[in-house]
Parts: sequence; C-alpha cells; structure tokens
Amino acid sequence: MIPLLLLIAAYQEGHAPDLVGSPLADDLVRIDDFDGDALDAVWRWTSDETPMRVVENGAVVLEARASQAVVPGHGPQSTSLRVASSRRVDELGATVTLEDYEAIDATARVRLGLYYQPPADRGTTTNLAFVRLGIEVSQSQAPRFVVTTNPCLDQGCTSGTPRWPPTPFYSSPLDVVPGEPHHLSLRYDEGSNQFLAEVDGLVGWLDASRLGVFDPDDQFDAAVEVAADNGAQSSPRAHVRALVDDVEVNGAAWDDFSSGMLDPSRWREGEWARRLEDGSLVLDVRSSAPGPMTSLVLRDAPGVGVIAATVRVDASQAAATDQAFPAAGVGGFWYRDGDAQVGRVGQVFAFSEIAGEEALWIVGQCLDPECGVAECFGEGSLGPVSSGQQALLYAAYDGEIFTFQRDADPPVTFDPTSAGAASTGTRAGASVGLWALHQSVTPGRRPGWCVCSAMASCRSTKTTAPRCCAGRTGREPTRSCVG
Repeated sequence: MIPLLLLIAAYQEGHAPDLVGSPLADDLVRIDDFDGDALDAVWRWTSDETPMRVVENGAVVLEARASQAVVPGHGPQSTSLRVASSRRVDELGATVTLEDYEAIDATARVRLGLYYQPPADRGTTTNLAFVRLGIEVSQSQAPRFVVTTNPCLDQGCTSGTPRWPPTPFYSSPLDVVPGEPHHLSLRYDEGSNQFLAEVDGLVGWLDASRLGVFDPDDQFDAAVEVAADNGAQSSPRAHVRALVDDVEVNGAAWDDFSSGMLDPSRWREGEWARRLEDGSLVLDVRSSAPGPMTSLVLRDAPGVGVIAATVRVDASQAAATDQAFPAAGVGGFWYRDGDAQVGRVGQVFAFSEIAGEEALWIVGQCLDPECGVAECFGEGSLGPVSSGQQALLYAAYDGEIFTFQRDADPPVTFDPTSAGAASTGTRAGASVGLWALHQSVTPGRRPGWCVCSAMASCRSTKTTAPRCCAGRTGREPTRSCVG
C-alpha cells in the first residue's frame, strides 16, 4: 500500500521538556507514544483500535475492532465499502463471509445498507432513514441474520425507533457458519413500495411506508460495512472481520475484485489500514486515484490548539504519469468560516506534512461537503526530506494565526486574513489529528486542497506536470494553479 506512514509519537497542549529548542515546546505535552496494545478512544482519540479495508486474494477484507466503553460522541467502530454510482441503487447484493468475530458485552455486525435523506438535511441525522440486512452476533446471541431499520426524525436521532420487521428469518432461523460464504441481497421495489431482503434464496420483506420519512429519490448511500458496537458496558470487546466478494448493483455484476485494487469508478474509498506496530502507529493508504485518506483524530479536537508528531514515510510511490502524490502529517480542519452546516463546506484546514521529498505547510478551505474541491489560502516549504527520514512536524492555531514548524527550525506563521479569509469561526465539528492521504495536483479532484504547493512533486512529473501556483496571489481557486 502507499504511502506507509509511521507516526512514532503524538503530542497535544501542555509542556514537553524533551522538545526544548522549539518555540512551540511550551504548548506541548506527550499524549501517546503508541507503546500500548490498544488506542485510547476514551480520553485521547475518537477512533479505537485497528480498522481495515483492503483487497486480498480477490476479495475485500473489512475489519473493525473496539475494546473500550462508549462515551458521548463516540459510537460503534465501523468500516464501510460505499458504492460510487451516478444512478440510484435500488438493489445491492454481495457474497459475504463472516471470517472472525468476538463479542463480549458488545455486538459485531456485517451488513448491506441502503440510506436515504433529503438533500437539505445532509450532514445531520435529521430525516435519515435506512434499511440494513446482515449478520449480527452478541455475547447472548449466536450469529444470526437480521433486517433493521431506523428512521431518524430529528438531529441526534433521538425520535426514531429501531424496527425489526417480521420476516422468515425469525420464524425459520438460518444458520450462520463462520468461514462459510452467504449471498445477501437488499432490494427496493418501487411498484410495491417494499424492501426485499434475501439470504441464500430465502426472501423477507418490509413495507417502506413504515420508514415514514422515506423517499427513494433521496438515496445518498449504498454500502457494505462491518461494525463493532461496544455499547456502554465497562469492559466490552468487539471485533469483526468479513470478506466481501462478487458485489452486484441493480441486478448486474459490479465488482469481483479480481484486479487486486479497488476501482475508483465503482467505490468511493480506496484501501487503508490503521494498526499499532513496534511502538508506532502505522497509517497505510493505497489507491489508483487521488482522494483516499486515513486519520486518527484527537477526541477534544475543538479545544486543540497544537498538534505535533514524529513522522516518517517508509514507503511512497506514484506512477510517473500521475499528477498525484501521497502525503502524511499532522493538522486537520480547525474551524468553519461561514454559516454552511453541510459536511465540510466552509471548514478551514491547515496541515504540516511530508509529500514526496519535501515537508510542506498548507492552509485552505473546503468548498464541498467532502472537501473534494477546495480553495488554497497559503502554502510553503518546510525543507527537503529524504526517504525514510524522520521529522517532528507541528501545526498550531491560536484562534487567529496558524503556525507551522519542522523540528527546531524557525516557525512559519500564516494569517488567513491575508488571503481574504476569516481568521476565526465556529470550532464545532473540528477534527485535528494525524493523517495519511493520496493527494492530487489536478485541480478539482478530491481532496484538491492546495495541491499545487508540492513543487517537488510537480517537477517529478516532468513534461506532464502543470506549473504550480506560479505568480498566484489572493483567494484564487485551485484551478488557477495550472498554467
């Protein structure tokens, strides 16, 4: 996979005497050296353990794990494989194998899901409706097939009631044998306004009118996913690992994963994994197109003013003809400039990262819900980095000014108002932490943020490279970077 990123230690606000010589040292305290057996998702990180989405031996491996009790704002750990389709997905099928699981005071699931929500409510849980078909296992219940729905009528999903519709799966239970494949299919039939759920030829149904807020034209997602739901018990453990193969969409073959990689024209995400290894956090990303990322976000992100980590990119490659590069570093989405509340629209991001053979700093703003299109405010170099070289990277925000630093080098500051942007905004929804991603130097492609800052990467593509940001000033959109 590319890139392979080792984050050896992470730091947050406080005091770190071992960083004497850095102007930011007094604002840092070591919060994790990753020497333990598990990530701390109660006090430090919003994510728990080691999820995975990779293609292996002609199938997709989906894995999720959770070993700590749920706290406010921290729900089940999940990994999904979402269909990329310009058409409405009325039918989703796949061969699913429950390869391994654990559920102690917890629940493990692998399932298909169809999701619906009016466009005006996207980015919230208001008027969210879904239907799921899958395998569920808990401490008190052996693996079984279930159909679940949950219309959310308000923000926070407090007024919707989970429903388990009567189907033949209950009157005639089917055996789920770990390690054996089962064919699952979930289909919406507009003529009868019913959802049909099929497991190995046995069909159940659900009247769509029971969803209340459901409109088939409001579909926004169709996915295969695994979830480790650790609940609120004091010492839960949940783990699920499943194989997914021979996916069908709208009754036709969609992907058998024989190419060995996820096809970006068919799936919204690339491959990624997160794991602890030899006292380091490893973030691993692979994709044949720009966009995929993996991250580890601090739990109290809206209150974070400084994030730093020792970063080493151990392996990184991109095809010579690609206007793309893998990057890894620290930072995130610090505040929202504007009134938009949909996804990441208006969020201002800032990163210190290693991309190619250079350390960089980047500041910009997301223009669409997934930050697939972004506007660059500022960028610059923090110096060259050789392959396998460690660098202690900093990104800081004091409410007005961003500060970036590499090791004990002089810090670089950036005032967003110099680019015509607001210097502050709401911190709600902030996500700050450790990142690895596959960026693009082609304007308008996800993630799109300040991609022209990677001057070394642009030069490395030789004749196919655009001229990056030459003479660009002010709040010009990223498409102005190509000359």
